[in-house]
Amino acid sequence: MIDLDTHLVVHAGLRPNVELHSQTTGDLTRIRVLGPDRESEEGIPWYHVYNGDKTVIFGHWPAAEPRRGPKAIGLDTGCVYGYSLTAYIIESDEFVSVTAKRAYNES
Repeated sequence: MIDLDTHLVVHAGLRPNVELHSQTTGDLTRIRVLGPDRESEEGIPWYHVYNGDKTVIFGHWPAAEPRRGPKAIGLDTGCVYGYSLTAYIIESDEFVSVTAKRAYNES
């Protein structure tokens, strides 16, 4: 996790309404949805519910476009699968994407 003052950068996400010091490594590296199987794609995405003080920038869940929640931004746009690599410019609230040269993982 990287704390940028107004934003937090994590690999996967956070459990909403849980203090930062109480988040587990699994939350930060694997969470996708709320519920018993947090790595599933079935359920309520954590970022739809999260409304903390800092905006969370996360990856781990590829989508065609960046994912947005009230206080969360998902940047994984599937570069490893041959789609695009996306960056977020905090100061201007802009996304910048470049197309991958190739798929790096065929699965």
